[in-house]
Amino acid sequence: MKTLIVLCEGAHDHAFLTRLLAIAGYGTYEDTPTQLPHPIRDVICRELSGLDLSDNRLDQIRVRAPGVLIHDEIYVVIYELGGNRNIQRARELVSKYKEGFSQPLVSPAPPGSGLGFLVVTDADESTPGDKAAEVRRDYSEVFAEHDGFEHRRVFGEGAYPVGLYIVSKDMERGRLDDVIVDMIRDGHPSLLEQVEVFISTHEGAYCPRDRPQDRGKMKIGIAGQLEKPGSTNSVIIRHSKLVSPDALREHRIYDEMIGLISDIVRDM
Repeated sequence: MKTLIVLCEGAHDHAFLTRLLAIAGYGTYEDTPTQLPHPIRDVICRELSGLDLSDNRLDQIRVRAPGVLIHDEIYVVIYELGGNRNIQRARELVSKYKEGFSQPLVSPAPPGSGLGFLVVTDADESTPGDKAAEVRRDYSEVFAEHDGFEHRRVFGEGAYPVGLYIVSKDMERGRLDDVIVDMIRDGHPSLLEQVEVFISTHEGAYCPRDRPQDRGKMKIGIAGQLEKPGSTNSVIIRHSKLVSPDALREHRIYDEMIGLISDIVRDM
């Protein structure tokens, strides 16, 4: 059993990663958390110990619950940190999983088990190189070998491989929302054009001019309401046909992300 712990910024990243992994053959874990293998079960159930876990499927629990996907005895556990600077939460999770695999409370990890970590963050206004330097600084209290952080590279944290993926629009700057908007534009140019006209027409009265980074979220939300009325952006990203499986599979991020995950799993 191989276990990859993914630390991402928020719900949009979680939804996008889940979709990429589904295309790569991973299935969503839909049983109760108490049925997960050790030591994944130990960590998740301790975090959710205040809830009644016996009658709740893992994908229906919303309090500090990760998403879990499985493929060929590889478990990918995705946590939303609530922002790329929530280093305390990252440190807490890394510590719990290292302890769980090295000193499990209930029983040893199955033979051949491995543990690794992947940090996923947006480039924002930085180049991937500058963003990697920022991650090295922020994660200095999380990983002892934090100097190894480079975009799409795997380094060793003791017995645990660690990787970093920086999401960018054109391998330079940008955010995941920019990538998704471009995919919608490629497949549905007329729809996206009308959405942008709508925003331009009404932004003076309603849009937060001082937060241009929200424009991508607006475009995804407005376009997605036609197909998924009342849905959040994360639901739209995960399920909408506005971004087709073919478009995702053909995008460079798919090959890069799945390739990096394969590299981390290989080194466990």
